[in-house]
Amino acid sequence: MEVILMFPMSTTLALLLIMALYCLSSGLKQHFFVNEQKKWFCAQKYCKTYFHGLSTFINASEEQRFLANASGQASDAWVGLHKKPETGVWKWSGGIDAEQISWDPAFNQPNNLDNENCGFLYKTNNKLHGEKCSITKPFFCMTNFLSFFCL
Repeated sequence: MEVILMFPMSTTLALLLIMALYCLSSGLKQHFFVNEQKKWFCAQKYCKTYFHGLSTFINASEEQRFLANASGQASDAWVGLHKKPETGVWKWSGGIDAEQISWDPAFNQPNNLDNENCGFLYKTNNKLHGEKCSITKPFFCMTNFLSFFCL
């Protein structure tokens, strides 16, 4: 037996609006500190397996939310920032050009020394630094609720 529910047009529009607003409000990233020592690429694989990926932020408000939450962590940690060695362009792990980057001017970052092609959050002042991807560090993973709820 098939049941068909009929709603007035105003109710249907209200439900669609509520669902759209829910998707918009769910389009936020949540970041998690993982206190395991991993190389950048291994950390990225771990984050893709258990979360969405290494943490990224592509605008000032995302960056402020991330840094406010990250300030309580006890150590430096990888984020989803890496440089394409062939182009020298920094990108977020999702492939977007990294235009919003809080590099650490006190340490002249990025200083491009010794193939420093991966980015991490320097705990002392919550600024980003470049580092060799082969160094092990804890890392930040993120979930992206937009991808889970609004496909």
